[in-house]
Amino acid sequence: MATLGMRGTGSFAADHRPENWRQKYLMLEPNGSAPLTAVLSMLPSEKTDDPEYHNFRKDLPNWTGQVKADIASGAASFEFSSAADATFARAGQLWKNASTGEIVKISSMSGAVASIVRGVGGGAAGMTANDVMYMIGNVNAEGSALPSSISYDAASTENYTQIFRTPYSISRTAMHTNFRTGDQYLEKSRDALKEHMVSIERAVMFGKKSSDAAALTERTTEGLFTSITTNMNDAASAFTTNNKVTEAEFDQFLAEKAFAYGSSEKLALCGWKVAHFLQQIGKNRWQPVDFSDQSYGISLTTYKTFAGTLQVKTHPMFRQISGFENNMIILDTKDLRYRFVDDTQLLKDRQAAGTDGVTDEYLTECGLEVLQEKTHAGILNWSVSPI
Repeated sequence: MATLGMRGTGSFAADHRPENWRQKYLMLEPNGSAPLTAVLSMLPSEKTDDPEYHNFRKDLPNWTGQVKADIASGAASFEFSSAADATFARAGQLWKNASTGEIVKISSMSGAVASIVRGVGGGAAGMTANDVMYMIGNVNAEGSALPSSISYDAASTENYTQIFRTPYSISRTAMHTNFRTGDQYLEKSRDALKEHMVSIERAVMFGKKSSDAAALTERTTEGLFTSITTNMNDAASAFTTNNKVTEAEFDQFLAEKAFAYGSSEKLALCGWKVAHFLQQIGKNRWQPVDFSDQSYGISLTTYKTFAGTLQVKTHPMFRQISGFENNMIILDTKDLRYRFVDDTQLLKDRQAAGTDGVTDEYLTECGLEVLQEKTHAGILNWSVSPI
């Protein structure tokens, strides 16, 4: 069984070498300061041959709309209140009025105005402004001509890879000195790797994409808190009481937003205060299951609801940055992709010629690709206890 789609079925075996430095970091610190980077290291990644990469997203319409104005039961047309709702309506479709139950057949479209055949199957009735109409299929007579076709265009989004470099140095003398704290070169190497991974973690969380016009271009990658907008709720204003989310409101948020699209199991990264609130409102929903066999030592706690299952992880970075203890981000890991020009590598002997010592560096050129934005969600500024 694979948790959150992370490949593999167990912890790193004695004869299993991590394939890259990101996986090595996961092995060294599975619950360390960069849990998202650790999770991404065990998910599919994709090399890019260009520092700018594109993603095409397509949202199919929900084929619903509202009536703009009152019309009588014998009227031969109605107008959609929004032109966008009428974009995917065409001749031959059947639409049902949610209030009256009447079914109408569209005979032609002109802008947002639908010419209709009333009372299909009986029951023509007057329509009231703001009545909800929803499409229930299309109907065609025997031997009829081909109906009009509708196309659905994908929207293009782009992001950039960002170059991360973390050097560390040690003098020749220090390399040969016996320190009580151990091998200084190895200690500096470990510290630099941790700093390198934290830098990547913070960029893919909080970054904002940019690219300058210089010949040697400097680019920054866009992070999750910038990319995810549709289902991101600010508790300062989104719920009944400012900065407070009740159990009922949280359940509604999960049903309407967090699990409206995508997988039924998602990763929730949160601050300690949000985790505390979840404990308060849902003690009987927690299942502190040991996922070490499936997720390479990453400690996750299961939070089950009728809408879906959250694998919850308190993020240490949300403790380090003031105010982030009040935040939660919910991720559908199947819709995240680690993109790289060069994955994390250790480059040795970067010192200038003649230097009496050694300088090595970790280098990564990478970015995060959000395949579908609507499958992710979050809550910001949840600072007041729900009970």
